[in-house]
Amino acid sequence: MKTVKEQVIQITLVTFIWLLVLISLGWGDTLLSVGYVWRLLGIAGLFGGLFGGFYPYVWSYLTWSSLVSSLVMTVANFSVGFISLALFSRDLFIFVWSYWWLVLIVTFILHLLMYQVYRQLENQKLAKELNQITKKSSR
Repeated sequence: MKTVKEQVIQITLVTFIWLLVLISLGWGDTLLSVGYVWRLLGIAGLFGGLFGGFYPYVWSYLTWSSLVSSLVMTVANFSVGFISLALFSRDLFIFVWSYWWLVLIVTFILHLLMYQVYRQLENQKLAKELNQITKKSSR
């Protein structure tokens, strides 16, 4: 549990810094209101919770099928993405919202593909560990 908390905090901090860098590069030397900084912290917290807590839990500990895991992660990713976009810029949210169905389909396909790749790599790693244990016990 401690590593999950550390991951959430680390991803939140990195996301917040990343957002500040993007704003600095995009808008230059702009003053940010305190309210907007809180919105940026909200975005960073959403990303930290999703990628530092929810993703590792679903991918590593739950035994759902790849289809169910991909559906759940797609809905979570889609929701956090669009909430973050609305917090970041209302105009950008309105522009991107007209393509919500395309974003949802692409996100689902990518989650399904990445889940298969992740499971394949995990299975190879477990097979290697089991082979090493078998070799040690047979000696």
